[in-house]
Amino acid sequence: TYKVTANSINSGYADFGSAFYEDKLIFSSAKDTGAFVKRVHKWNGQPFLDLYEVPLDMVSNGEATIKDAKKFDRGINSPFHESTPIFTKDGTTVYFTRNNYNNGVYRDDVDGVNKLKIYKAVKNDKNKWSDIEELPFSSDQYTIAHPALSPDEKRLYFSSDMPGTFGDADLWYVTIQEDGTYSAPVNLGDQINTEGRESYQFSCDENKWDVASNGHIGLGGLDIFKTTVGANGEVSEILNLGEPVNTSKDDFSFVINNTSNQGFLSSNRVNEAGNDDIYMLERIKTPPPPCIIALTGLVTDKDTGEKLSNATVTLYDTNKNVYGTSVTDDSATFSFDPTCDKEMLVRAEKEGYIPEEKLITIPATSAALEALLQLEKKNKPLIPGEDLKD
Repeated sequence: TYKVTANSINSGYADFGSAFYEDKLIFSSAKDTGAFVKRVHKWNGQPFLDLYEVPLDMVSNGEATIKDAKKFDRGINSPFHESTPIFTKDGTTVYFTRNNYNNGVYRDDVDGVNKLKIYKAVKNDKNKWSDIEELPFSSDQYTIAHPALSPDEKRLYFSSDMPGTFGDADLWYVTIQEDGTYSAPVNLGDQINTEGRESYQFSCDENKWDVASNGHIGLGGLDIFKTTVGANGEVSEILNLGEPVNTSKDDFSFVINNTSNQGFLSSNRVNEAGNDDIYMLERIKTPPPPCIIALTGLVTDKDTGEKLSNATVTLYDTNKNVYGTSVTDDSATFSFDPTCDKEMLVRAEKEGYIPEEKLITIPATSAALEALLQLEKKNKPLIPGEDLKD
């Protein structure tokens, strides 16, 4: 599906985290260009990461070198790490990752580790980035990083090890309210999040996502997976993009332009020093879309049509393994998000009623399915005039 090639914008230090902005490629690099002072991170002996920009056409044509990469906005780059930006479609707002550094103050957590936070900046009337602020759900005690926007830009996704995380880092999201405030963070759940690390997510279109993970079955290290995230946060089947996108090393930070079919990923696949490099992508053919199923239904009294609350609805696979269970509320409805291309059994039961079952054929492509389960009362009262049998 993809062709992956090296390019000449890598510096020999860490280079990763590509993003599209106007006619430029924005990326993170530890290539420090300070003339007098190079600030070095004590963990790896490399300069701190800054954001750089380079003309996208020069990169696509193979003409750009690391010397052509210039530092991005001075207001965003600080003395510490900046990486993984995401820009709104109108180019007026950017979200990016930075060390916990505000107004010249560098704050560590209780263990002396400086956590990462997501910051927001807006472009002013002088075409400069200003009003830089950390997002309010950030914390000195845990990391949030690597932002991504939903196609409608109403949700901000990110990676975090905040309380409630299943593994090393999970994917979360907040809803961006109309007044600019944010909802409480929501974990995307254990269908996509694992005991490992999920990070570096990118939204292509129509809620199709590319996610880096070392917790799902892959080729080794971080691999890039494709999935679909529904309107209610439901996740479809997670597909490994395979070679040559993935290798036995870390592969992450996948971005692609759906018009040109050109993009970038980051990987340490061949760098002898173990540093990350940026690779060019060419999509040769469009992969089939991930399949997402929405199964909803209603439980009623067979004779009266009355909606039945407190009915237990269970979804089974063909081996009688329980896929999910739901209890109906006053609306008497239930919902499941089963995997595609199989048969499943849905069963409803309620005290005083005979259980009802239906076999559901789940298609191989995305679909919305409905099921009506009508329960018949046990020991129904006799209807006057009805013939009696001995």
